Amino acid sequence: MDNLDKQIKVFSIAREPSVETQPYFEETRNRGGWINFGSDNLAPIKIMEWLNKSSRHNSIVKDKAMMIGSSGWDKTGLSVKALNFIENVNSKYDMTLDDILAKISLDFEIYGAFALNPIWDKGRNTITIEYLDPSKVRYESPEFGECSYESENFYISHNWAKIREFKPIIYPKFSEEDRTFPSQILYIKDHRNNSYYGEPEYSSGMNWLELDYAISRFHNQCVKQGFAPSMIINFATGIPSDEEMRSMILRLRQEYENVENAGKVIFTFSDGKDGAPTITPIQLNDSDKKYIMLNEEVQKGILAAHRIKNPILFGIETPGKLGGRNEMLESLAIFQSTYIDPKQKFIERVFNKLARINGVQDELKIKKYQIDFSKITSGVTDILSVLESTISPEQKYHLLIYNGLDKEKSKQLSGYDPAQPEENITPN
Repeated sequence: MDNLDKQIKVFSIAREPSVETQPYFEETRNRGGWINFGSDNLAPIKIMEWLNKSSRHNSIVKDKAMMIGSSGWDKTGLSVKALNFIENVNSKYDMTLDDILAKISLDFEIYGAFALNPIWDKGRNTITIEYLDPSKVRYESPEFGECSYESENFYISHNWAKIREFKPIIYPKFSEEDRTFPSQILYIKDHRNNSYYGEPEYSSGMNWLELDYAISRFHNQCVKQGFAPSMIINFATGIPSDEEMRSMILRLRQEYENVENAGKVIFTFSDGKDGAPTITPIQLNDSDKKYIMLNEEVQKGILAAHRIKNPILFGIETPGKLGGRNEMLESLAIFQSTYIDPKQKFIERVFNKLARINGVQDELKIKKYQIDFSKITSGVTDILSVLESTISPEQKYHLLIYNGLDKEKSKQLSGYDPAQPEENITPN
């Protein structure tokens, strides 16, 4: 063994730090007076980091947010008072409720929560709604020993990673009864596991997001470092000193190893063979096939975490399968009813409750997302496919309209009358 150690020299190469650990969603009391979000109170920052590390995840989140809120509020038949409320004319940031809807739809998908900053007018009679980034919000910690999870105030910091520089400022929780402070905070979360903060829908798939990033990073480093070693060069001129080895290897690597000249080289030194160097190619294994299979599993895991049954709706192709108009429409209808509609109704309840404060009695509705099929001709097969599907009458009604039928004919064929009032849902 001692003789072998003398013959083999290992020159260490600096490695980058390992992939960061996942953001966890613990909620603990902080001595500063707030509830930590995550063990280090930086869960929202890490959530955003992972959004930027996985291109597939990023694309899906933004597409889902677009389906929820990018079409804006349906202004058909609304009163002047309702239209003024949506216009949000007193916003100091010139943001309409359409603008705010687009932002909170994205926040809802990223964090599983969104935040608003309702501001009372001087007479404390009506409110103007401003957007608030939910990652900046922390609940005030209830008094120790209390069983209630209710907090009366929130802490806001523009950067929770640097609270000495960006000191948290306390704001009151939004209340229709206590209007003492004009600027108040409304934090809305999806009903999941946490007591205080939101948790995104995809949280169960964090391992897949981490793996997606790790795979992309591995391939990136492979390219930068010349993939696997492609040959061994043995110098049979005797074994030089360590310093001489380093000097020779450094010169040769600077000459031959880089991204343009991909392929790393292993250098060895030995006695014999008349001093001539021996060059031995190294055959690569089938690791590329393994990564292709792993990549497919990662994609399945991310789609499942996002509750996506048909990836074609998000522009993700399925090998050996062609996505037609009918399949896209039916997939949209299913995703609309199982995912988008509940999200939209959740947001609608919040804004309708706020609208009542300003005297708006209209029922505010978010527009339904529609795929643009204007350049595709409708056919009898398309219409029959809609009518024979197992989706609801309302979904059939909208799909028939997408297929080019007028509203009256769509109503007759689907059996759904959009003029019939829906049951009012009282906000929580």
